[in-house]
Amino acid sequence: MSTLIAFLVALAILIAVHEWGHFWVARRCGVKVLRFSLGFGPVLFSRRDKQGTEFSLSAIPLGGYVRFVDQRDPDYDAADEAVSYNRRPVWQRMAIVSAGPLANFILAILLYAVINLQGVSTFSPIAGQPYPDSFLAQQGLQPGDLIVAIDHQPVEDWRELSLNLANRLGTSGELHIAWLDAQGQRQEAVKPLDRWLSRERDPDPMQVIGLRTWNQAPPAVLGELVEGGAAQQAGLQQGDQIISFAQQPVDDWGHLLGLMSNNEQSNVELQVMRQGLIWPYQLELQPSDGRLLMGAQLQVPQAILDSRQMASVGTVEAVQLAVSDTLELISLSLRFIVRMVSGNLSVQNLSGPVTIAQLAGESASYGWISFLSFLAFISISLGIVNLLPLPVLDGGHLVLLAAEGIRGRPMSERFEQAYAFLGTVLLLALMSFAIINDFFRLFS
Repeated sequence: MSTLIAFLVALAILIAVHEWGHFWVARRCGVKVLRFSLGFGPVLFSRRDKQGTEFSLSAIPLGGYVRFVDQRDPDYDAADEAVSYNRRPVWQRMAIVSAGPLANFILAILLYAVINLQGVSTFSPIAGQPYPDSFLAQQGLQPGDLIVAIDHQPVEDWRELSLNLANRLGTSGELHIAWLDAQGQRQEAVKPLDRWLSRERDPDPMQVIGLRTWNQAPPAVLGELVEGGAAQQAGLQQGDQIISFAQQPVDDWGHLLGLMSNNEQSNVELQVMRQGLIWPYQLELQPSDGRLLMGAQLQVPQAILDSRQMASVGTVEAVQLAVSDTLELISLSLRFIVRMVSGNLSVQNLSGPVTIAQLAGESASYGWISFLSFLAFISISLGIVNLLPLPVLDGGHLVLLAAEGIRGRPMSERFEQAYAFLGTVLLLALMSFAIINDFFRLFS
């Protein structure tokens, strides 16, 4: 239930902001708005403002729309010609259409700014024990070495490192990695790439090259427990060390996650060490806890906390960082889309509503900062998806308006119908892929 509530709250915020962008710019351009709707289908609630706009909440919450006065509408009233959408200049109509995605990007900036005002937290990219037989293990990377550059670009924390590696997904050429060893000497390794991980579902470039964060495998000690989660309901406590899961010994936290990811039982036996004594427990796993975390967070060892850097920032710097983060994610997302279209990244990486709902629930369970970060990322994704040049989406309308601006007149009705048909087929195909991927993730 908490997952569903988090999903609906996230969806309502994102849709409302997107449609408000269209609405606000349309009003500024002198277009009369007939309806502002959250959701589709039967209207559950509505009210009308002084300017005649009906604000409504509809039964199907998977979207929304803003309906303008338009001469092509069967119910068009000739008295509204001066406030009709299609009577506005092309640039104004393009501004109205673009305002929805732009509002999503602005929301992401505001959310990231709020997060940044709580303090900017970074972790130095100190390497842990590389995965056995991995590329970096073969290159001699040692625990405690400091990663300093990816593809000759300096990296100062794990976030920058992860983004730089993600940027190479689906590409060819050479991946350059540089680090400082225990003596402070710079070491470098070069990995040849050929459409790197292009056929992988949800690829993990760090794991593929063998890179683990410093002390990534601490003891499986529980940190904060999620309220009402499986761990709390079983009677586990913060500070408990899991030493056995489903009758299999647990070496460390990473090993526990591996055992849980391969577990197909909903009810498992645990052995826990508490104050030197071993206690048996029965754990009833819950889908809302996430497949791996069982409703508990990792208790982070002090060695890792020592590598954490926390900086307070002012309002201006918080906004600047938020703008930079948003633009960086927009750029990375667009590159991923181009690589999917070109076949250099698998369409298995598309996510649909099921995955988004799961992520909404999991992020909300770990606090409002986590939920706001999730909301910002999804808002960026929604803005980008709506700019795809497909009918029904804002990007499809922008394509037709751009063509009208170049030609000096609208495209023919026949062309628009053919374009709409082709685009709808492509959109349905994308949605189908995303939903199929969701179910593969759910049951894999």
